[in-house]
Amino acid sequence: LAFVGSVRCVQETGVTVVFMEILLDNIFDLFADTKQKGNSLQIREDPNKGVFVEGLVEIIVKSKEELLEAVKNGSQNNLNGTSHGHRVLQLFIEQRWAKSEKETTQIHHRRALLTFADLVGASKSLQKKKTKEETKSANALTNCLTALAEPS
Repeated sequence: LAFVGSVRCVQETGVTVVFMEILLDNIFDLFADTKQKGNSLQIREDPNKGVFVEGLVEIIVKSKEELLEAVKNGSQNNLNGTSHGHRVLQLFIEQRWAKSEKETTQIHHRRALLTFADLVGASKSLQKKKTKEETKSANALTNCLTALAEPS
């Protein structure tokens, strides 16, 4: 709460994080508990939410330490038992504020999405001929990232 002259301002900011792994045509939640780790998730589209991955665990973080701890824990999940697939970390940042002056209140809202991707073998793929499986994986990744990058 702050006052600027006779104007009163109230502001709140929230950060939510999701962490997923894309392996061939499958999307897995790196924050899921052990019962759900093997379940492939689906990309959906909603008129209000936009494009999203259905069933991802969303973690609300209040500090950079909480964010780093969540990413560290998610990074330790090895879903297929050997190497990992492509990993995508998304931060949803929301800011809301209200300005009140006399008897008038204006509500404001701002949202941002930051997406970070760890593309497995991206540098090696330029140096060698791709196998059929690697081509399929690259195409699936491109489709997932394209869908997730669409504005809502």
